[in-house]
Amino acid sequence: MIDTNSSNLNSYAVIMAGGQGSRLWPLSRSNFPKQFLSLGIEDRSLLQAAVERAKKIVGSMDRIIVVARKEQEDLVREQLPDIPELNLLLEPVSRNTAACIGYAAFNLLKRDSNAVMAVFPADHLYKNEEPWIETIKTALIFAQSSEYLVTIGLIPEFPSPNYGYIQKGEPIQISEKNSVFKVVKFVEKPEISVAEKYVKSGKYLWNTGTFCWRADSFLETLKSYLPAHYQGFQRVMDVQKHEDKFLSMYQSLENISVDYGVMERAEKVAVVMGKFERIDLGNLLNLKAIYPSDKHGNMLHGQSICFKGKDNIIFSQESNDQLTVLYGLSNMVVIHMEDVVFVCPQSSVNEIKALIGNLKAEGLSKFL
Repeated sequence: MIDTNSSNLNSYAVIMAGGQGSRLWPLSRSNFPKQFLSLGIEDRSLLQAAVERAKKIVGSMDRIIVVARKEQEDLVREQLPDIPELNLLLEPVSRNTAACIGYAAFNLLKRDSNAVMAVFPADHLYKNEEPWIETIKTALIFAQSSEYLVTIGLIPEFPSPNYGYIQKGEPIQISEKNSVFKVVKFVEKPEISVAEKYVKSGKYLWNTGTFCWRADSFLETLKSYLPAHYQGFQRVMDVQKHEDKFLSMYQSLENISVDYGVMERAEKVAVVMGKFERIDLGNLLNLKAIYPSDKHGNMLHGQSICFKGKDNIIFSQESNDQLTVLYGLSNMVVIHMEDVVFVCPQSSVNEIKALIGNLKAEGLSKFL
């Protein structure tokens, strides 16, 4: 029996905090991305909430690694003044999650040859944290005693084309709370008709983008499937402070997610089936999950009001002293910031990344 006390598990939390959050524009900006915002939490940012959650798993700030981009250093230090110097890893450029996690794994293995790491994004919220924490602990314990790369799957609440799916296979470890299964395959954001079949079958879970594994097991797999990543980090681990060399290496890395680069190729992959309520702030529609709606289904935040309309999302920045009024429209998104007013049908929110490209082309980057 493995002791579930975190201090005996060589366990560490790795929080991925380097994203730009562009799908949540204009709330999230390039110079102040969503993980640094207080959304649905009155006294803390999403990053601060993630750190407090991580402490409940690994025990202290000494075991929490935050990976962010170099230009976000001041924001991280301002919000996490107690973070140890060695625990803030700054990427010179963004190269997706395979690089982010590889960077963290190399640093952890250098510090602790028995390190087991729980990796998760900074921008998730949970209606009840305890089931999520128990799921992560189950995954850490299983990962410590095996060579499996472990991901966290969530029982789907409804068919959604906005999430990736994991097909679970044979059971490895059965329990009342969090059973462990072999992974058959990963599916990236299927069509709604396919998602409906997945949910009905009971064989698929939502992919939460959360992982647990031994640092050495992950790096051996990285070496096999993304050798350029492995060799690059191995080459510069001792010269991280040499910014030019580190930047050159990072720029040379393929921009690829850990899902595509590692998880979908690896042989020993397991999924822990979680039963918790997650709020993924992946787009503006998810604001409805964290702010209350009126009897007509209108989410109203700040100085905003709606007449003769239903199922709208209206967000007015707290510091904005103007009134936002929507009249006779339904299923719209209205975001009223001090410098930007954004209005679109809810059916178009997944086009925001393309819109940002258009705004850049028009010379309007200062609003991004």
